[in-house]
Formats: sequence, structure tokens, C-alpha cells
Amino acid sequence: GPGVVEPTLFGPSGIQPLPTSTPEDGLVTMSSVPAIPGNYSLDLKLSGLPIPGSPFPIAVSDPSKCRLLTSFKDGHLGKVGSPLEVAVDTAKAGPGVLTAVATGASRTVRLQALDGEGNVSTVTFVPAEAGEHSLDTLWDGHSIPGCPLKIP
Repeated sequence: GPGVVEPTLFGPSGIQPLPTSTPEDGLVTMSSVPAIPGNYSLDLKLSGLPIPGSPFPIAVSDPSKCRLLTSFKDGHLGKVGSPLEVAVDTAKAGPGVLTAVATGASRTVRLQALDGEGNVSTVTFVPAEAGEHSLDTLWDGHSIPGCPLKIP
């Protein structure tokens, strides 16, 4: 029904009221671009009364804030059957999941990360075939800086 929608965004940087617009069709729109990754909560009220289900959780991540701690340069070669570890610091990236995709000459394998100490996670890759491989490490489905890695 009619009323005034009052959205408020709660997050790591504090409380932020959100401006709304209501075009002729009556659909209320709002937008925000959080500057800091983290967990947010969107509180919606209609004429001062909570909207059912409110507040709504929102997880904001930023893959560009991940830091790759491993490099396969300087002659580091992968060997068939020998594990290679990639460590990633995700402390400033906000909530998310670290995964990886390894691509070799004839197949692609999805890998899960293991949580390490603090905000450092590792992905372990075991080459199953000879030749160059590519390892793309992802935070919440998006490539992190420095990836994909080329493993000779």
C-alpha cells in the first residue's frame, strides 16, 4: 500500500541512510556503493514500521584486496604428482570463499581452499599431466590480482 519507504544501511563504516526514488510505476529504488568490504545489514521500514524479513544481510567483498603470497617465477617448475601450494591473504577482501581453477593441456580441475592461520588460505594443486598449467585463484568467483598464474 501507500507509505514512505525508509531504508538504512548498517555496515563497517557506520550507518548510512539511503536516498530513494519512486517513479510513476510505484516501484521504489535505492542504491549504494559500499566503500569498505564487509558484512552489511539493510533495514527497511514502511512509514516507520519494519518490513517483514528486514533487516536483510548483505555481504560485500572486494577480490582486488586479496594478496597473492606465492609466485611460480624464478624457475619453480611443477612436477607431475607433486603438490604445489598457493597462499592468499584475504584479510582486507571482506567475506567470501577462496577457490581455484587449474587448467592443463587436456583438462580443467576446480579446487577448494583450506583455511590457514589468520586470514591466509591455501590452495593445493597436484599436476596430473606434464606441460604448462594455468592456475586461476578466485575470491567469491572473481580472479584475484596476479592471477591466473602460469606454472611451467
